[in-house]
Amino acid sequence: MASRFDAMQDLIQGMCSGQLTRRQFLQRAAVLGLSVSAAGSLLAACGGGSSGGAVASTSASPQALGTLTARSTLEVGTLDPANWSSPVDVYTLDAISEGLVSYKPGTWDVVNTLAETFEPSADGLSYKFTLKQGIPFHRDYGEVTAEDVKFSFERIAGLGKPKIAAAYQADWAALKEVKVDSTYSGTIIMKEPFAPLMRSTLPVLSGKIMSKKAVTELGKGYVRNPVGTGPYEFSEWIPKQKLTLTRFAKYGGANSAYAPPAAAEALVFQLITDDGAAQTALQSGDLQFAQISTAYVKLLSGSSDFNLAKTASLNYEWIAMNVKDPVLSDINVRKAIRQAIDVPGIIQAAYDGVWQRARAIIPETMGLGYWADAPEYTRDVAAAKALMQTAGVSSAKLSFTCVDAASDKVVAQVVQQNLAEIGIEVTINVQDAATFWNIPGNGGGGDKRQMVYSYYVTEPDPAWSMEWWTTDQIGLWNWCGWSNTQFDQLYADGTRTLDTAKRQEIYVQMQQIWDADANMVWVAFMTNPYAYKKSVAAYFRPDGDPIFWRFTGA
Repeated sequence: MASRFDAMQDLIQGMCSGQLTRRQFLQRAAVLGLSVSAAGSLLAACGGGSSGGAVASTSASPQALGTLTARSTLEVGTLDPANWSSPVDVYTLDAISEGLVSYKPGTWDVVNTLAETFEPSADGLSYKFTLKQGIPFHRDYGEVTAEDVKFSFERIAGLGKPKIAAAYQADWAALKEVKVDSTYSGTIIMKEPFAPLMRSTLPVLSGKIMSKKAVTELGKGYVRNPVGTGPYEFSEWIPKQKLTLTRFAKYGGANSAYAPPAAAEALVFQLITDDGAAQTALQSGDLQFAQISTAYVKLLSGSSDFNLAKTASLNYEWIAMNVKDPVLSDINVRKAIRQAIDVPGIIQAAYDGVWQRARAIIPETMGLGYWADAPEYTRDVAAAKALMQTAGVSSAKLSFTCVDAASDKVVAQVVQQNLAEIGIEVTINVQDAATFWNIPGNGGGGDKRQMVYSYYVTEPDPAWSMEWWTTDQIGLWNWCGWSNTQFDQLYADGTRTLDTAKRQEIYVQMQQIWDADANMVWVAFMTNPYAYKKSVAAYFRPDGDPIFWRFTGA
């Protein structure tokens, strides 16, 4: 028994230290007579358990992957951390660019990346950093310096020259300046405390460091030719076809403390908007990883060729009503619409009943900001008709804009049928993704929009979910054109308050105010199922988003 015990100890140590791959661990565990469940428990103890899908090796020499071909459901938007708009922008920029700090893959734990040291002050007004030296930008744009950090953060904050209209300026609204202390050190100085900074600004795209030289030289061309320090560099974008990233041969190893070297030679995001076409490509081998329809999940369950992953995300689906529109300016019409729409019917028809219904903007899984007592509006045609009568409206015509995706069009059809029963004739306006997400511009129908169905992605802080609906976002991401001074003030208070309990009270109150004005119909929290080849070991964030740069061979 002693020799078997020693062998098990060696096995556990080998897995936890990263000397063994997951496959090697399971093979040796079987030789020792461990059951699959027992081996899984040991994997979890070593941090190698599954969280929504397979977990890649933590070995310093991961299994090679060749070219990873993954599905993109939307076209590339803007490859700029200040103005990104599409999920593929997120995946791309996350592989290309790095920040001072990042989330450790698979967790919300914040770890140093480009920063050698990072020291927040107790009052939340300053953050001192020193950079790892010799970290190169792609395409010979030199090494990362504190001047690049200053340029990147002040640019999004609207403090740089030339000043840009950054969609994500609110992430850095409290920034006073970034002081450069030396070539490799500096201090982030805040005008006031900003509670989300370490939760949803620095670890995500707004915290990515750009090359000042590259942005200056490339000008407007930068958004289609980005430069970063990450393990992959931009290679090619063919509109409406694919985006290709290649492994950066001179990668500086900023993430080496928590991730092995990049395993894939290239990451190819293939644009496939149709679920059926994507599933055919997956089965044929043209794709190795794909978001699949909820209907396809059952067909692949138990497959010997594919792994499945599905985790409810923080991202939220909604129907916005433009309060500036002549018809929708009447709150009773908006309340009638909210009462008439069959949300469970939408979830069943469009998402096979898989997605979790939303009653407000913050999901329970985020924790902070969750409104446990948020009302759940049940479809009631009689009550809706009574509200229409109160508004003095017997009939109306409204447009309903959505992106050109199968599920979104199903949602539009359900809404069209629901509202017809209360005298509202709905015209469905389907837009291609590039037009729909064009911000600023004609996104969602621009100033002429009436009703829009869409979703927003978010980070694990309620301020990040709320900021798009403040007054200063009208014309950008506030697609219901709604303005409420108390809501805006509470939003500002929530970002300045470091006390978690007080922040909880603030965000619940904001949602109560919002609900009273009846300009949104909350639908669901997205649950995107993914299927991928058994030869691929995938990594995901806790909210189910894939971390493509971290994928390895299985």
